[in-house]
Amino acid sequence: MLKYATRINALTSLVITKLDVLGGFSKIFFCTHYRIGNQVTSELPTDPFDWEIAQPVYQELEGWESDISKIQFYNDLPRATRDYIELIEDFIEIPVAILSVGQDRSSTIVRKEIF
Repeated sequence: MLKYATRINALTSLVITKLDVLGGFSKIFFCTHYRIGNQVTSELPTDPFDWEIAQPVYQELEGWESDISKIQFYNDLPRATRDYIELIEDFIEIPVAILSVGQDRSSTIVRKEIF
């Protein structure tokens, strides 16, 4: 769905918020495809009847146990967090420009100025 939204809205970068809420999970699952009957597709089903039977196909990633809310620089994030961000970038083919890693206004990592 994210790939589809990126394409139809002509996005050039992405902002990810609430990244800190994924901390504490040992595994994170990322939907990469949909299984519809015997077929697997990387495209969001366009037929409303397929929505009811489409099954997500997930890629499993290592999670991270640490609190990331005080981190101010991308390279200081846990390797698993960076792997997750980089998977998203590779999948949607645009950069993640800004990350929100906590509830404070200062809990924002700017990787690329977009404003």
